Amino acid sequence: MEQQRPFNWPKFQLTGSIDAKISINGSKLIPLEIKSMSPFTFSSVSSEDDFLKSKYTYMRKYPAQLQLYMLMDNSEESLMILKNKVNGALKEIPFHLNYEYAEGILKRLEEVNAHVARGTEPEAVWLDDTCPDCPFLHICHPPREGKEIQMIDDPNLEIKLDRREELKPLADEYKNLDEEIKEIIKGREKIVIGNWLITGKWIENKGGIKEIKPYKYWLPSIKKIA
Repeated sequence: MEQQRPFNWPKFQLTGSIDAKISINGSKLIPLEIKSMSPFTFSSVSSEDDFLKSKYTYMRKYPAQLQLYMLMDNSEESLMILKNKVNGALKEIPFHLNYEYAEGILKRLEEVNAHVARGTEPEAVWLDDTCPDCPFLHICHPPREGKEIQMIDDPNLEIKLDRREELKPLADEYKNLDEEIKEIIKGREKIVIGNWLITGKWIENKGGIKEIKPYKYWLPSIKKIA
């Protein structure tokens, strides 16, 4: 195993550093990348295709990262290890070099470098699944006008939307903490920790009705007792 290997591809002004290179069953060393993620995200991916189809932009970028590492390392394969942030569970996902996909990435790099060299910018394009959460949206201003978009003037609604955006970080933090806590307490029927009483039970349906498949889930209750 080889750790922390830097890469540099001057032609594309591309640099990177993989977490390690690993040999599987005595074979050639291949790039290894390690990612930690929330329990929900951890359970949502089991293959390279799951990353490419993810609703999260940052998740869809991971395959591109490994494709470039494989090109720079002259490898046909690579491996990603995922770690569940809560319980430490690990998952191995193999990646294979896709020349068509990788070539598309390199073409985009050439376009970016050409714009930088000329001091120009590419034409802005609106992407529904990317632009709304992009931190550069206020700078880029991609065109959004179209037949399906109705422009309205409602100051009160705009104020509510601004306030909603201010509260979003707190809502996201609550959601992430709630998921992590529920993963930790799953299966514990009655515990007390500090000022908190935590109970729970398994809810199960064995599929007595033909149209409903069997299911089972843990229903927790969290109450403050002081």
